[in-house]
Amino acid sequence: MLIVATASFGKDRRDRIQAGCGFATRATGNWKSIPQAERNLQQPAVPRHQKWIKIKEIENETPAWSLLPIKYDTESYITPLSAAGQTMANLIIETSPTINWYSDLFPFFSMVESTIRSRRWLWTDVEINRKLPVPDNVYGRYLIDGDTLYDFAVGRPQFVWSVLSALPADADFDPTMLDSVPSADGNPDFWHGAPKPQFPGAEFEIVCWDSSATLMIGAGASVSEAFRAAYPGALDLDVENQSRG
Repeated sequence: MLIVATASFGKDRRDRIQAGCGFATRATGNWKSIPQAERNLQQPAVPRHQKWIKIKEIENETPAWSLLPIKYDTESYITPLSAAGQTMANLIIETSPTINWYSDLFPFFSMVESTIRSRRWLWTDVEINRKLPVPDNVYGRYLIDGDTLYDFAVGRPQFVWSVLSALPADADFDPTMLDSVPSADGNPDFWHGAPKPQFPGAEFEIVCWDSSATLMIGAGASVSEAFRAAYPGALDLDVENQSRG
């Protein structure tokens, strides 16, 4: 069931809307990739400070959402909710007998191949030791399909710096037009509290940190278990942050 409503919000871009049935988005502007029946809904005029909220259920851990703004200056916020209140895990691996360099993502990818291949990935803050598997751009931001990312990782490249944000397979936007994107280099937010995926709508986030660590942010049970199996010695990042004070 799709719920359509309007609501007022403050000016703080960081606020979020959550609904127990799934996840929500608020936006100004027009929408594409909306089923015909939904496009036929008559949206009444609302004041500029009001936004449309569209709430749709999710299945398992994968957000079932495909709406994206036509205008890139549109404000869009999507907050995935865990299935049945599932706790999301934050993990870090800095020392493991299975890793020869950081970050080698293939040991993890090989355990969750279907997950990697079935998402699209926002790839930002990129520094690697191989030629990119996608056309380069001056912004260093890429929207890459899961098959391309997985096949690239098979060659065991070194992800020196990177943030990989897992998105629905039908995500379609130009990352070079975003106001801000997830970052790793110089980002202090990983090292206190309980970090969250940086990109709105990301199911989880993989962070490759300066050839010295790999972080998993906001992972569900199956993904976090695979990460721990791939990298023995992975630690709970939230606990580590708490111990650092």
